[in-house]
Amino acid sequence: MTDTVPSRVLLLLPDEDVSVVSAGSPLRLASLYYELKDAGLEIVLASRSGGFSAVVGDMRRLLDNAVVARLMADAFARDELSESIPLGRVYTEDFDTLILFAEGAELAHPEIAQAISEFLDGGKAVIASETINPAEGVVPRIHAMLSKAR
Repeated sequence: MTDTVPSRVLLLLPDEDVSVVSAGSPLRLASLYYELKDAGLEIVLASRSGGFSAVVGDMRRLLDNAVVARLMADAFARDELSESIPLGRVYTEDFDTLILFAEGAELAHPEIAQAISEFLDGGKAVIASETINPAEGVVPRIHAMLSKAR
């Protein structure tokens, strides 16, 4: 790794059967997606099973929010959200950071726990989405976490 901001971020989305509206994840995801894109980072969306994530359906209920509306109007972003890759096809060495949108009991799933361990063992940043403060931004936090891990 270099001293620059990481270039690849894995966003782990909740599986299709998990509703995330109550946790505020759709707004956090939309805001974070564009913060990372605007910083020039490559984002890869994954979920335990792959495919459609509950986040997409939940976002449709929040179209009155400008950031969510922007993401839902972005055909490329919608495609990425609808076609997340299965976690089993993720190679942690290809990423610098893992951001978890999966919550609660889903985090205890063996595949997710293994991915978290692999990221941490590799000195990579692992961030729970609910701990992200939009006012502070996540890119500086990722950079600081990776600097400490070296």
